[in-house]
Order: sequence, then C-alpha cells, then structure tokens
Amino acid sequence: MERGGTLTGAEWRAHLQYDPALVPVERADLLDDASYLAGLDEDHPVRRNENVFPFSAAAAASETLQLLSAVIAPGGVGDVGAHLYHFATGTLDRRTDGCRPGCPYSGALLGLGDTHPFDITGEHSAADAARAARCAAARRPATRLARKLDDLLWRLL
Repeated sequence: MERGGTLTGAEWRAHLQYDPALVPVERADLLDDASYLAGLDEDHPVRRNENVFPFSAAAAASETLQLLSAVIAPGGVGDVGAHLYHFATGTLDRRTDGCRPGCPYSGALLGLGDTHPFDITGEHSAADAARAARCAAARRPATRLARKLDDLLWRLL
C-alpha cells in the first residue's frame, strides 16, 4: 500500500510448503492472543497485516487447488509447481524448480506420511487420543462382527 492507504498491489503464493515452526503456535491458539502478537518483531510474517480477507480467501483457494492437483493428478500431472499471483497485473507466475537443496520434504520424507521417523511438528494430544479411541473401538468384538457382516453383505450384492 502507498501512503494514504491506496492499494497498489497484492500477491499470494500457492505451493505445498509450510513452516513447521508455526504449527505449535497455531495449536496453542497463540495467533488469536493479542499479547503474543504484540510481542512479535515488526517484520514477523504474522505481523505484516497480509491476512486481508479477499486475498486470504484467494490464497486458500489456490492452496486447495494445489492439494487437489497433488492428490488426483488431473491429466496425469500432480506437481504443477508453485504459483504466484500478482493482483495488480492479473498475471500468474509458475515456478517448477522444486524445493531448496537439502529440503527433507522432497527427499528423505517424500511419500512417507505418518511412517516417517522424525517428529516434525511435535505431539498433538487430541489426535493421539482420537487414534487410540479408534484402535480400541476396532478391537471390540461387536465392531469386528459388524464389519464382517458388512463385508459379507457387500459380496452378496
């Protein structure tokens, strides 16, 4: 923005990358805590006032499309590269050079999902409790019998 509040441009990027250091901050709801935000450096990404609703909505839509491309690979193309949209000119730049050298997400951790040997984002007690509850429910005799009956009915159809 120029002085006086005139919007001169906006840009948002869509790519499959995130900062794992911000995961515990989000989990602890610190991004909604005014005292936490006030303590951040002025140049911190969270304090740059970039989360203006229309641009956030556009960035979210771009991220959703990036995820869909990665998961369903329309036309056989799953990696469409990073997209950078320039609001002022209406142009879209596309980068296909991938991660920086040494990035663990495109190397050692690629495709491992939850089976990777590293604890990247820390423990999530609610997720751990939900997984334990699902495992316990799956071991109950009534659940196992219901699944076997369901499988049998599907085979008969």
